[in-house]
Amino acid sequence: MLFEQACAADPTHAPSWYGAALCRQTLGDWGGAISGYQQALARNSDDPDTWNNLGVALQAIGNLEVAEQALRMAVKLSGGRPALLGNLAGALRVQGRFEGALAALREALAAQPDNLELHANLIFTLDQSPGIPFAELLAERRAFNARFVEPLKPVWTSPAKRVSDSAGPLRIGYVSADFRRHSAAWLFGPILWNHDPQRVQWVGYANQTQSDDLTARFRAAASGWREILGGDDATVAQWVREDRIDLLVDLSGYSAGNRLGVFAQRPAPWQASGWGYGVGMGLDCYDLIFSGPGIFTREEIQALPERVVTLPAPFVYTPPERTPPPSVVAPRGINGHLTYGAFTRGEKISDATLAWWGEVLRREPSARLLIKGPNLNPEANGERVLSGLQSVGVEPERVRILPATDQMAHLAAHQRLDALLDTLPMNGGTSTCEALYMGVPVITRSGATPAGRTGAALLTALNAPDGLRGAALRQHFLASPLGDVAASVRAYEESLTAIITV
Repeated sequence: MLFEQACAADPTHAPSWYGAALCRQTLGDWGGAISGYQQALARNSDDPDTWNNLGVALQAIGNLEVAEQALRMAVKLSGGRPALLGNLAGALRVQGRFEGALAALREALAAQPDNLELHANLIFTLDQSPGIPFAELLAERRAFNARFVEPLKPVWTSPAKRVSDSAGPLRIGYVSADFRRHSAAWLFGPILWNHDPQRVQWVGYANQTQSDDLTARFRAAASGWREILGGDDATVAQWVREDRIDLLVDLSGYSAGNRLGVFAQRPAPWQASGWGYGVGMGLDCYDLIFSGPGIFTREEIQALPERVVTLPAPFVYTPPERTPPPSVVAPRGINGHLTYGAFTRGEKISDATLAWWGEVLRREPSARLLIKGPNLNPEANGERVLSGLQSVGVEPERVRILPATDQMAHLAAHQRLDALLDTLPMNGGTSTCEALYMGVPVITRSGATPAGRTGAALLTALNAPDGLRGAALRQHFLASPLGDVAASVRAYEESLTAIITV
């Protein structure tokens, strides 16, 4: 590498170390990137960009506390640069420190109110934050609408008719940053992989930096494919028009890698959100939300500008190949005590979640809790979660945080569980489907917003009798709208036929 040669030629030159580290980061070599940024800072400790990139790299490996320190230094040295405040907010959010994350984002937006990415990040963080009422979530969406959607209405495509041949298949465009091995892909993938080509042709608009074998599976199923990362919004919108898309579906919503600027230009006559982000966009440029039973209340449906299309299930789950079997015997029968599981991301374990888990465990004094998921190492949320459970009366010896594993080992870990506990205020999606598929009953508690009703919607779609577990629960799951892919895709396609006019 040229930068490494430059470092060898002049080891005192900080920009060479920075460039070498940036190359390592681009290649996904986080250890090499961290080492390079540290070398650069040893030679110039006043560069905010180096501190920022070091923080991003440390966050990528789960060292969140040190990442936060680096990002705070970057913000300080830059004089509060909005983009760096946004990165700091991300580090605080994944630690479950939502108040600090929201404060950083509001400070950034005060300095740069026209930054679409920062405003989307604010809404994404609000959606996960405890205690935020639906009215406030919708109000922030409407503020986003006024700033970023309203000015583009003169260039909109009329939402009146199909643009493809009315005698042929409907043309759908799916936009996502997660056409890869990502938890969301297992929820929207079954729909895309199983479309009836006589009824639907679909084009993938991939806005991602990484590709893998699952990306290849998406590409093979698609009628067309465009890599849109780096393409400006107007160019991507023109590609959608050229592809004669009837319905453009947003699978990212307000999450990272979104292309809200494309949707704001309304390049397709019909636009929708769902699956990857199924709690509503609240913007005038969206016509539909594909959702599940009971996720939205009547009042919320009336308040949203989009039409809520209620499908038999909010998600359809297809497991990866060669998955392990469910446990034959309930772990309680072997261990002599109940074993609850909480397989989720660390940031979803809020104070409300810990309080509820504490209630459950206090009712069963001999029960144990196994926790597993991203951002749960001691440098991330591990210590916070353990101390939080202790504060609600759960002794540390009753709780164990399991190490991160590959996907097959993760699924196999469900064999150790009698039941899975959900999270608040944002329920699980993939984690709930994985548990049910692995024959593990799920205990959920509904929240006050759509994100907190996903668990109940999934169990409603499952409609399993009490006491079902193991292989019998897996069989029931596969026959339900959650696992019967063919029936669920057919219901979705039929809903489109009824809605989208020719």
